[in-house]
Amino acid sequence: MKTMNNAVKRVSLAAIFATAVVGMAIASPSKASEIENDTLAQHTAQLNEQVMQNEQQYELKLEKKLTQQVAKAESQYVAQICQQYDLPYDNETSTCRR
Repeated sequence: MKTMNNAVKRVSLAAIFATAVVGMAIASPSKASEIENDTLAQHTAQLNEQVMQNEQQYELKLEKKLTQQVAKAESQYVAQICQQYDLPYDNETSTCRR
């Protein structure tokens, strides 16, 4: 959770707030009815699920971007080696040709 975008942060804060509200409702049952408690618990569960999904989507997005960056760097490195040894570079296979 080191690198979260604003949407994920907002949903995380909403989930924390909802959890706190449920905690307060449970702590003072005279003020909150059983139906309200159930509704708040369901809402909290939904928000927690949404937070998990958003975090997974964000991690997948970052992983895809990193994979592309690594592939590009590897390709450039191999192209440099090919150039050092005066070998033609094949873009499709990212290898030197003889």
